Amino acid sequence: MRLSLRTPIGDETRRALRQGTYDVGFLMEEDTEHAGLEVAVLAEEPLALVAAPGDPLAGTSPATADLTGHSLLATEPGCAYRDLFERELNSLTSDASPVDFTEFGTIEATKRAAAAGLGIALLPEVTVAAELERGTLVRLDWEPPFTLRTQLAWRAGKRLPAHARLFVERARQLVSEESGRPG
Repeated sequence: MRLSLRTPIGDETRRALRQGTYDVGFLMEEDTEHAGLEVAVLAEEPLALVAAPGDPLAGTSPATADLTGHSLLATEPGCAYRDLFERELNSLTSDASPVDFTEFGTIEATKRAAAAGLGIALLPEVTVAAELERGTLVRLDWEPPFTLRTQLAWRAGKRLPAHARLFVERARQLVSEESGRPG
């Protein structure tokens, strides 16, 4: 068995699964049905809108419209939560110009920029938990109007090798144990 962990954007992962390049892939998506793929939904993925403790929005409950006039930080386009956040913000602008993001190539770079006071960012809660606990980032009181789900996917109709089936089953068990839900 050879294990290879890569971090492509969802479109690339789905394409590689359909082509048989990957046996199994993780997706973090709003949709749970993907043409040509079978999916095991593992869990909902909580998101956190974060900023530096001194940010003007810290300690407030901003409305979505309040966010459009603020400096926004994000990972690259094609990332599900970034694209959904962008779509939500753009739905509120009356002119034709889209909301502007300062883009970073990784979650780590995005959260460091937020901690440095460069703006606010919407990121998976799990990726900012340590910074929230340490107080280098604060969570803004804003709930996204969409839900992402962490999923494992593989090519439809493909019988997974035993090691891949074991991986899928073990991932389901770990997530259900972590969440306290029955597997």
